[in-house]
Amino acid sequence: MNTRLGAAPPAIALVAALVSACSTVVAGTPVAETTVARLDPGNFPTTPRTVTAESAADAWQQEGMILADAVIAPSDVDAALTALVTDEFEGAGGPLLRIGQIIERNSLRGVPVGGIPPAKAASLELNTKFDVGFMSTAGDSATTPRTQLSATLLRFSTDAGAEKAVITLRADPPAPAALARIPGAVLVSSASGGGVTKTVVAAPVNNLVALVWATTRGTDSADLAIRGLTSQLERARTYRPSIALSSVVIPAVPMDRDGIMSRTLESQNDNQNKTRTAFGLSSGFELGDGYFTARTAYLINRNPGWLRVATRNGIDLIGKTNRTSVLRARDRASAKVYLVEVRVDPGSTQAYEVPGLSRDDAGCTYDSVLTRPYTCYATVGRYVLQAESTTLDLARQAISATYLINRTVGEN
Repeated sequence: MNTRLGAAPPAIALVAALVSACSTVVAGTPVAETTVARLDPGNFPTTPRTVTAESAADAWQQEGMILADAVIAPSDVDAALTALVTDEFEGAGGPLLRIGQIIERNSLRGVPVGGIPPAKAASLELNTKFDVGFMSTAGDSATTPRTQLSATLLRFSTDAGAEKAVITLRADPPAPAALARIPGAVLVSSASGGGVTKTVVAAPVNNLVALVWATTRGTDSADLAIRGLTSQLERARTYRPSIALSSVVIPAVPMDRDGIMSRTLESQNDNQNKTRTAFGLSSGFELGDGYFTARTAYLINRNPGWLRVATRNGIDLIGKTNRTSVLRARDRASAKVYLVEVRVDPGSTQAYEVPGLSRDDAGCTYDSVLTRPYTCYATVGRYVLQAESTTLDLARQAISATYLINRTVGEN
């Protein structure tokens, strides 16, 4: 099982591609001792950093990760909905920096994908003060799912702004009768075609809008969407914002928690994916950067097996950039067990050592289907470290630098 927590294409937000191969250390394999002097960090920094938001988008993305704890998982509504859907853009989930990330688009399924009709999305962008959102989505199959559910929370600057957004979202067609039982709920859109139906519903809660849509083969999408909205409204009330208002240019969102981000390498955002232009991120940030809980990681990766491993080993906090991820486990022993459970066999032909680090504690893997196919890992105390890159040398240098940073910050 590989635990890469990588950024998704800019069409939505981010997605962690988790593959399922677990193993243990091969008995009798010689293990080289850790020799820090042999580590080669290349040109990467080797000292802890202070993370500062240089743009509003940097800060709001982090608030989106905080908001994520108030977003339901589709499996909360239907236990079968755990698959990462790969054949449509909404297969990804994560923070939403623009309303346009979830507009409806034509698809091959017979009904649009996405949550908001384009005209309504444009009106929201122009006439409301949208701060940030978070989306979770899953289906019962990775391709052509029979059932798919998406849940989002959208944060607006005021309660009145959220109510105005719901009025804008409201569709003309008669709403399902069951929707009337939810205060303030509206039908946003409905569609059918090719034996598939889709229903989108929304309701306000304080300065948030819960937006939920369901797509099913058959006629029960309205029932699933309404059940999802009911669940989402209940969980939305658990949201504890880090800032109450969004009147300043760069909101004062805490950009680190317990120093987890200080242990990471800064993202390299060369704007190849146009994320800086499209979302307003500064040069040191990429889509998906920030600190978040293991549950939020599950909302992104839709991998119940990974969540079980993370929970069993007490993974409670993750710091991520597009270069590195740092995961905090219960203790040193749990970090090592977690690494054994998720990495490929260190003796396989696709595994490489990190010069200077023991093969018990570190290594690298290769996956040809990934844009950055090399992933290296290590442990320092209770922390599990990961680095990924396009070349083995760069991945080794990144993990070496991250190892040295974490040694400096401490093992606890």
